[in-house]
Amino acid sequence: MQRFARPIYVSQFADFHIDIVAMFDSNLRHTYVNSAIENYTGLKPQDYVGKTNYELGMPKDLVTQWDEALEHVFRTGESRDLTFTFPGVEGNRDFHSRLVAERDSSGNVASVISFARDVTEAELCFRSDMVNKYETGLIQAILDSVDDAVIGKTLDGVVTSWNGAAEAMFGYKAEEMLGRSILRLFPPDRLDEEKFILEKLQYGEKIDHLETVRVHKSGRLIHVTVTTSPIRNLDGKVVGACKIVKNVTPLIVERQRLELALLATNSGLWDWDLINGTVYLSDLYLKITGSDKQQEIHDFDHFKRTIHPNDLEQTLKTIDKYLEGHTEHIEFDYRLAANSGPKESWVTTQAQIVERDLLGRPSRLVGTITDTTEIKKTYSNLLDREKRLTRVIDGSDQGYWDWNIQENSLEVSPRWAEMLGYTLEEVDVANGGYEKLVHPDDLVSVMETVLKHIQGKLPNLEQEIRCLTKTGEWKWILTRGRVVEWDDGRNPLMVSGTHTDITERKKLEMSLREAATVFENSYDGIVVVNTDGLVSRTNPSFSRITGFTAEEVIGKSYQSLFATPLKRRFYEQLYLSLNKHKYWTGELWGHRKNDQTYPLLLSISSVVDDKNGIEHYIGIFSDISHLKEHEAELDRVAHYDPLTGTPNRRLLSDRLQQSIVRADRQGKSLAVCYLDLDGFKYVNDHFGHQAGDDLLVAIVNNLKQVLRAEDTLSRLGGDEFVLLINGCERPEECSIILDRILNTIKIPITIDKAVISVSASIGVSLYPNDHSDADTLLRHADQAMYRAKESGKNRYHLFDPDSDQKAQRQREIISRLHNALQNDELTLYFQPKVDLRNGAVVGVEALIRWQHPERGLLSPAAFLPQVEGSTAEYPIGKWVISTAIRKASQWLIEGFPLKVSVNISANQLMHPEFLNDLRLALAEHPEVPASHLELEVLESVSISDVTRTVEILAECHRIGVMVSLDDFGTGYSSLTYLRKLPVDTLKIDQSFVRDMLTDPEDHGIVNAVINLAKSFNRQVIAEGVETLAHGNELLRMGCHLVQGYGIAKPMPGEEIQTWIKYWLAQRNWECI
Repeated sequence: MQRFARPIYVSQFADFHIDIVAMFDSNLRHTYVNSAIENYTGLKPQDYVGKTNYELGMPKDLVTQWDEALEHVFRTGESRDLTFTFPGVEGNRDFHSRLVAERDSSGNVASVISFARDVTEAELCFRSDMVNKYETGLIQAILDSVDDAVIGKTLDGVVTSWNGAAEAMFGYKAEEMLGRSILRLFPPDRLDEEKFILEKLQYGEKIDHLETVRVHKSGRLIHVTVTTSPIRNLDGKVVGACKIVKNVTPLIVERQRLELALLATNSGLWDWDLINGTVYLSDLYLKITGSDKQQEIHDFDHFKRTIHPNDLEQTLKTIDKYLEGHTEHIEFDYRLAANSGPKESWVTTQAQIVERDLLGRPSRLVGTITDTTEIKKTYSNLLDREKRLTRVIDGSDQGYWDWNIQENSLEVSPRWAEMLGYTLEEVDVANGGYEKLVHPDDLVSVMETVLKHIQGKLPNLEQEIRCLTKTGEWKWILTRGRVVEWDDGRNPLMVSGTHTDITERKKLEMSLREAATVFENSYDGIVVVNTDGLVSRTNPSFSRITGFTAEEVIGKSYQSLFATPLKRRFYEQLYLSLNKHKYWTGELWGHRKNDQTYPLLLSISSVVDDKNGIEHYIGIFSDISHLKEHEAELDRVAHYDPLTGTPNRRLLSDRLQQSIVRADRQGKSLAVCYLDLDGFKYVNDHFGHQAGDDLLVAIVNNLKQVLRAEDTLSRLGGDEFVLLINGCERPEECSIILDRILNTIKIPITIDKAVISVSASIGVSLYPNDHSDADTLLRHADQAMYRAKESGKNRYHLFDPDSDQKAQRQREIISRLHNALQNDELTLYFQPKVDLRNGAVVGVEALIRWQHPERGLLSPAAFLPQVEGSTAEYPIGKWVISTAIRKASQWLIEGFPLKVSVNISANQLMHPEFLNDLRLALAEHPEVPASHLELEVLESVSISDVTRTVEILAECHRIGVMVSLDDFGTGYSSLTYLRKLPVDTLKIDQSFVRDMLTDPEDHGIVNAVINLAKSFNRQVIAEGVETLAHGNELLRMGCHLVQGYGIAKPMPGEEIQTWIKYWLAQRNWECI
């Protein structure tokens, strides 16, 4: 957009300016710097573009000073002076800078221009006439590039500057206005405004957005807004003013048209400027609210004063939620304070945000106000009448209904629905729903009765019908009604009536009939049980449903008909209901003769005698397997995404609540991950929506292969997903899963012969580190997702600051180590191993070091713990082996055939490419015998997977590579295991050797390891030999191979040869 581009006048003039000229965007980044900057920093102007002062390495206190000044200009539009000391290439220099706002066509601050002058030497405060003239021309060029009129004047009103926009707006050329009074632009009735402005200016105050009228040269009036700022001299005294004038005549005309339209609808208009707090109120608004236009100050406080005190808090909350973006639109009712009392006045307000600032925040809200007092009154009266009628009907325990004949719509009361076991929201009487509730045998006759009544053949509508309840039972209903409304031609429009539950009465009638027919022909299974709980009779449907004949169950307990024994508590509740209410209904699992189980709907009734004593029980049940299947299908439709089959937003909400409860109960973490695909819009745009859908399905299928059963993947819509990772014991575990997810999503997918690849940005909130409710956790994860996108996409971002920083440091270390590997920052040190019997150097151990560019040489303890289990572990281990072999080759060529041992981690040993990479490393240097390489494997590593370890080490032996069991004695190896393990040497851990001279237990362990090695025909070497006494005792005990600081510290490979010569020449071992 143009308002963010570098203005042409800057590129034309600023590069020749002897001061430093710079431009900043709203993110405080340089968009332009002139060539004068090179004289002070040595950097090119292009080195600054796109960077903040902080990124350029400016001192922290100076960055803070600059950022505060820039943010002030962007926020207020006011110029700002800044004095500071800058550490340049030739030492500290003192600068004075003026920061000036550059506005776009809408008057918003689009960028800030800085003019910085070196004031270190006094003579630099003075410029030549040529420079002063140039600066004057530059300022005029800037003024002429502005769309608004910019006018300078003295305190007595004499015009001192007049830009091109002023000439276009008022019709006067500069020579017609310069040196003349600005009052020639004022209408006669507005001359007092200048006196008011002058009073404000004398106190150094700024007048913002004064809405007024000015006169064009032609005599026509112009509606304008004027912002007047004081101009000070070097002593800070106000000597003049700068006016920025915007022509708002088109807006005023449009407002007048709108007010005419609102007048036709009896609606008032209000226009709230959120920046300066002013509120424009139309005359009709003032009339509706009872405000005095002459006395009221039209600001937001005036608006609040018109609201009834009891409605004020809720009204302000509604406005705040809308401005904060929590609601999509705003419409609310409130009472007017001006008319509070017995006769309250109600109004309805609708509003919309019409302007926002550069940061997207609302800056202007426009709305209407409508008097709804009479509507409220009429509605209240109708409610009162309806309540009275409802109380009458409820008192008679009847439900009522209204049938609109023309619209063929039916409305029923809550009691009407309750009779059938429904709530009002559950019952469906539209689109043929009522016909489904009526028993088929009754439907035709009741429709005929209705038709006869509306045709005038029957005075009233009255008929007994059976209606289906929610539990699947039929209830007898007496429906009565009559036409209550006709049109002018006496055609019926509305029929109203009541429903009365006559089920009990019908039951009494039916009990007098031949019950056997119903019993024998019922589709539902019927079983009669005596008071001892034994079956006394069944009907044919019982046998059809269960598979049992009557003879097989009569005389036996009815409990055997259930799939599983029910708890005692259930039977207590069952008989309590049968004794108290004489009825019980519910769903249970039944047991068929063929051992199948099935869901059944069972209703049990107590049959009582004349004295209300229970004679027996009748159970009626039906197989509802098909209903359950239908419910399951409905549940799938209601809770799962139709495209991917993943849980939808509704089911996600339930799963998230359950996960929070589970995390609290187990004391583990829950990761709420908000996932958005990167590049998905490109797929839709270039391959079509069907390809996009196929891609989503494929990605979900891939993710299901790497997710655990307890995790939840939900699609919210489009390419947005939410992932719940349950049971994380530490953040690192979650990070591993997230890395796996990112890698899975990146897998290329072939759709219609096109190979499509996308990535994902994931935001993560960890509960209970982020101890928020479910909605907040999702919102936090959503925020973190955007941070991930801002950081470059194809990554995840943890919302929790502490965990995020820790994980970020871990990732940075691993990333830094990957770079270190490529930049040759890693190096190997070597510690000699010697034979104390003759002083021979039998080999060296390779030990990794990191030559960090900032921190210097780092020992393994400073970085290897972070490497374990990371993506850098295997590449580093592979590099160590390759480098060690290359060094052994160099020594061999130079006449020093040294064996080199390297440490191998568990993950490196078990890596699928380990043996192949080992062979390749040896093949690169065929002159080095494989036996010159020794792999030192930790005892704890080797026993973690015995079978696999033995296989790998045996293959190493076949290659010719030697194997040593490192830190022996710290693990828990059994003798049987040690005997099978293909190792050549046992290495006694230094923790035992170091204290063996003073600690009898350590001495005993060392002695035991030496004897054990002899027993298994293994070599033994001791590390940690720090003194001659250690060496002497080890030699006496039978261990002649040693290494440690008493022999030599680890050293660079270049020093090994020199050390060997020194060692052999000194014959130090002979002291042992």
